[in-house]
Amino acid sequence: MLGLEGLKRVCDSTPLPVVAIGGIKLQHVPDVLAAGAHGVAVVSGVFDAADVAAAARVLAEAVARAQQLRTQRSSAAVGTA
Repeated sequence: MLGLEGLKRVCDSTPLPVVAIGGIKLQHVPDVLAAGAHGVAVVSGVFDAADVAAAARVLAEAVARAQQLRTQRSSAAVGTA
């Protein structure tokens, strides 16, 4: 397991999109995307839920919010540079 610092190093070292997989839970999504990942792959966090469709929806909404926040932060950083 790389952890967030390791993930950030990987993301910073390649121009390719990085997808985080393994141990990703709903509460990890914002930090994982902030570390530079372009996406997450989640299996047990969805399929272990009593309502798989609802869990997938909540996860997709969390990813969309985190991506939007990352875009806003990037735009703000460019505006201050």
